[in-house]
Amino acid sequence: MSRCLALALVAAAGVLCQCRESAADGGRFPAHSVDVRVTIAGDGRASVDEAYALTAPVRDPVFEFLGTACGDVGPVSATTDDRPAGAPNIDAREPWTFLRYEGSSGARSWRVHYEVMGHGADAVVPLVMPAGPLETEPGGRGSRVRIALRWTGTPGAARVVMPRLVPHSTEDFWEASLLAMPSAIRVRVPAPDGLCRPAETGSAGGLEWRFAVFALTMVVWAAAYLAWFGRSWPARS
Repeated sequence: MSRCLALALVAAAGVLCQCRESAADGGRFPAHSVDVRVTIAGDGRASVDEAYALTAPVRDPVFEFLGTACGDVGPVSATTDDRPAGAPNIDAREPWTFLRYEGSSGARSWRVHYEVMGHGADAVVPLVMPAGPLETEPGGRGSRVRIALRWTGTPGAARVVMPRLVPHSTEDFWEASLLAMPSAIRVRVPAPDGLCRPAETGSAGGLEWRFAVFALTMVVWAAAYLAWFGRSWPARS
């Protein structure tokens, strides 16, 4: 085996180890059932309550939310087994904000509460979610995320844009059971300042970095293979 191919194998092994370490750092959050309740007032202010039924004790959990120009989040408070979880360590890496709750272990339930001030007619309510994926519900295809949204402004004046929530028999109430948590809920509401369009700039939460690593690995492997094939082909012929 040529020296070039050997170097390529070492580089690929390093990339795989790094990716494995990253996956270990972002392990699954020990819950497969989440209830999210959102109440939006006529002034665009939303109150959000999230309840996680834990399947195992959680230690130093990390949550995240996607920032948007159409909704200001905060402050965020959390309770564990009906006790305050304390203030989180905040790490803002636009457009994502990460909340780490240190010193929490052995909890059997976790609740998150916060408010969002929406702007414009396209009010966006970012959802604070675990940084790692939720567990899969036993016998199911994913998690069970129940979302219930209520509009308390002018009757009939609001419309849910995304995700797809089903109107309830009660007016101005929508709900749905999803397989995963959406990053945000967008609701069309009456507002004097017109539409608010969220900015499309910023980081995609590490997607660019992962794609760059993948592309670099493919280039190295292609170069190593061509070098090895170029040297071995005359000997074979």
